[in-house]
Amino acid sequence: MEVIHALRKKTRRELSLIGFSAVDELKAMVPA
Repeated sequence: MEVIHALRKKTRRELSLIGFSAVDELKAMVPA
């Protein structure tokens, strides 16, 4: 159970990082 919990936390962190980078790319593509 502990391993699953840590794995889910790690996955969530990586997904949020991917989301942030995707937002940065969108901002770069769309001129402000």
